[in-house]
This record gives sequence, structure tokens and C-alpha cells, in this order.
Amino acid sequence: MESINNKEILKTALAAFLAIGLFSAAFVGVNNAVFALATSTTESFSPPTDATVVPADNTPADGHLKHEMTIYMSPDQYYEINANAMQPEEAAEIGALYIDDMFGTNIDGMVVEMYFTTWPSNTKMYWHGNVAASQNDMDRENDRQVIGIGYNPIYSFTIDAISGERIDICHNQEFVRFGADNDENVRSAVLELRKNPEDFMKIYAAEPPEQIEEYALAARGYAEKHFINTEVVNVELENTYPASYDFDENGDLIVTALQLIFTSTDNTGREAEVVIMRETKNLSRISTQHNDIIPGYNYEGDVPGLG
Repeated sequence: MESINNKEILKTALAAFLAIGLFSAAFVGVNNAVFALATSTTESFSPPTDATVVPADNTPADGHLKHEMTIYMSPDQYYEINANAMQPEEAAEIGALYIDDMFGTNIDGMVVEMYFTTWPSNTKMYWHGNVAASQNDMDRENDRQVIGIGYNPIYSFTIDAISGERIDICHNQEFVRFGADNDENVRSAVLELRKNPEDFMKIYAAEPPEQIEEYALAARGYAEKHFINTEVVNVELENTYPASYDFDENGDLIVTALQLIFTSTDNTGREAEVVIMRETKNLSRISTQHNDIIPGYNYEGDVPGLG
């Protein structure tokens, strides 16, 4: 039995976003506001009565046609690759299938830049992949914070380096934009406005759409594709933040597109942050990596760790 309940709440939120290479191509700092106004939407389901066995191996089935893509290791590779990790070519193939499932895009003919990470704060090791039309689009000499200039991967993904479990995926060109062509004047105006949180929140805190149930169902659908081995049991709207800024006819800064952030939970308790576009219901990104952080891990001090 499904039910959807809506209630307006005013949330005080501190951004706790783990800085990883997956989303480095986008200007993600804009969503680190202190307050967020959101409508909390919950989609509830009867809990499953049977235990679910989650396969540890998420590698492609034997006999599937492999993608024709150029794969290379990132020049920024820093961590030593664990001996138990799968090969980057296999990880890239899992990522290609992940992109196909989530965005309906075949990346044949594209380039995939792979890099491996392992952090003491997390219980998993990861393969990350950035996907672009050509290797020229991976040029790090230019500003990687502005989509369309220099470092320009179209998709980014992260998988468990051992099991191949899907962790994160992102359509980078659905991220924050500044005007139709990433106008530097618009970007500068946003950065300037952020210096005054009270004024910034006037344009930042946007109301979710009235047909929120439709968006909750869309978020649930994306979560089901991500959690391929488990069942989605709950979907809740957590927050909203701007996806695009521009100037209106009076020269005032306005939000022209909005992203809706949902939390989707599967029947093992693993949560996915699902971000979709208000204007199109398209998926922007989905992330489960925060589940892997060791409880109580302290990032502060000279020696980060537990305690």
C-alpha cells in the first residue's frame, strides 16, 4: 500500500558534502547554503517480508557486447591501486552500462578517464570515470569549475572497485549554469551575492513544484535503476537548489532552473541522494557514497580518524 504525504517545513542545514573528484567539473559550491526551504514529501511502502540477498558481484554478464571506447588512466592518479581491485577496463565497462541504464546513452566512440581512490574514512575503495567526447575535453589547464570551458566531461561515475556496485553517477551538463553560455558576468554576480547570505537566500530558497508527487515518482524510478539488486521503499524530498542563473530584463539576478534533491532508501537501509531537474524531470546525479563513511569519523584536527 503506497501513500504520499506532503508537509512544509523550514530546514536548517549545514552542507556535509564529501569532496571527491566525481563532481569536480561542476560549480557545486553554490548549494552549500546554510538554510533551505523545502516541502518534505514521503512515499511510503509496506516493508518486505522476505529477506533480500544482495549479490556481491555487479560485473557485466558473460557474452554481452562491450562498448567501443578509449580508456586511459587519469594524469591526476594519486592513490596506489589495490591488488584486489578490478582492472580499469572492466570498471569502465560497468560504468558504461551504468550510464546507459540511468541516462539511456551509449558511449561508444567516447573517451573514459579512469582513476582509483581509497580513503581511511570510507569502507569501500572506488573506481571513478569521467566520460567525454574526446580527450581534448579533459584539458585541465583551463577552468574546470565552469562547464563548457576546458575540462568538460559529459558524465562521471563511481563504482565499488571490488564488487562493481553502483555508487555515484552524474550528468555534468545538468549541473549549475550561469546564463545560456555560462556568462562570466552572471557567475561573478552569483559569487558576489553569496557574500550576503540574507540576499542570496531570497533567490536561493525556491518553492518546489505543486505536482511534487510526479517528481517523487520520477526520483523513485531513477533510484530503482540505481539499486538494481534491491527494492526502493521510501522517497522523500529533502531540499531544492538552483540549477541555472541569469539576468532578467531589469538586470536582476534570477534563478532560471531548479534542481530537486530526494533521498531514496532501499530495503537494506542504503540511501541514495537523487537530484532531478524541475523543468524536465531529467536526472542530474545520484549518489550513495555517503553511506560508506565510517560512523564517527572525524575530519578535523592534525590526525583525522575515529574519536
